[in-house]
Amino acid sequence: MNRIWEMFPPSLPDTSFMFEDNYVYGIRGKFDGKNLNIVSKVNEYFPLPSTEEMIFGEEVLPLAERILLSLGNPERASLVLPDTMFRMQTVEIENFPKDREEIKKILLWQARRNLAHPVNNLRVRHKILEKEGDFAKIWLTAASEETLSFFEKTFREKQCHIGFITSPTLAISEILAQKGFLETNDVVLIMSITSKSLTFFFFKDAKPLFY
Repeated sequence: MNRIWEMFPPSLPDTSFMFEDNYVYGIRGKFDGKNLNIVSKVNEYFPLPSTEEMIFGEEVLPLAERILLSLGNPERASLVLPDTMFRMQTVEIENFPKDREEIKKILLWQARRNLAHPVNNLRVRHKILEKEGDFAKIWLTAASEETLSFFEKTFREKQCHIGFITSPTLAISEILAQKGFLETNDVVLIMSITSKSLTFFFFKDAKPLFY
């Protein structure tokens, strides 16, 4: 339970849930002006699907109801889902568009080409690492739109808005970046081990290199 608190301390929203290693963990905090203190926490056994697609069913609805009730029915929460649900890669684009819709189209095309995800069922996010003229080097992150929407809808039906979704390794990297641990000329490796997966996340010059 301490791991989710250290790795992904809830701020705004003040509640976080993490699905990992056949358990769901939940924690709710309260900021007293200086520190973020634990108000309530919960953990419950919940076997995750064995496939990489992480196809969930109606069994999540009563689970969401129970864990939300245990934390006092928060209206907003963040969600940490398994690393295996995400695909990430550095992509170089020669003619990076300015129009938002064109950016979306080219990112979907790059995801299909580089990340082996079905393009019609994909939620894509990007971060510009370098940009010079029309050239852009970006960090591309993709996950199943169906799965993410399923979780958002399930919690929304219980009057809880999921405002942010991430993975354990991504959350750890953000915290390390905030603390300055990635500011080095050496290659930095973040490694996450569970009973079902082994994740390697490489950084150089504080920028993601390989996942």
